[in-house]
Amino acid sequence: MAMNPLTMSAKAIMLFGGLMVAFALSGITSVLPQIQAELAHGPHDSMLIKQLVGIVGLSMVIGAPLAGFLIDRIGARRVVVTAGFLYAVTGTAGLYLSSLPTLIASRLLLGLAAVTITTTSMAMINTRLAGNERAKWMGAHVGIAMIGSIIINPMAGYLGEFGWHWPFAVYVIG
Repeated sequence: MAMNPLTMSAKAIMLFGGLMVAFALSGITSVLPQIQAELAHGPHDSMLIKQLVGIVGLSMVIGAPLAGFLIDRIGARRVVVTAGFLYAVTGTAGLYLSSLPTLIASRLLLGLAAVTITTTSMAMINTRLAGNERAKWMGAHVGIAMIGSIIINPMAGYLGEFGWHWPFAVYVIG
């Protein structure tokens, strides 16, 4: 049974928060060759293209403890709203940017935002629910994230058929 009444928005964050990490890590992998063909002009640019995915994971390592710190200091609501806005802005950056260094910077911020949303959603599950309810919600959270990671690749690949910028549209979900 819930310790506090759960609003619909709290339930949505708790269930779908894990999707943000899944999308951030794999949302553009299908168009990396297209991005490389268009943006890799220097000798080290091919390595930088790979960092469009790698930098996301690195920033998550830094962002998870930072998210927990911020949740304690300013509250889950402010943290998740700010992170959602940052996720949408930085995730969709590839729709309107064509600069490799700027894309890498946006992906770094995307990783921070994604892990902040996920950390907040898991913190909400762990602080607002107890016992079996907590276990059920945590299982649903992880299950939805896994299903989402399976769905995102073909969806992004389809959008990539229209150009490498289009898979970045999936980040509007933030």
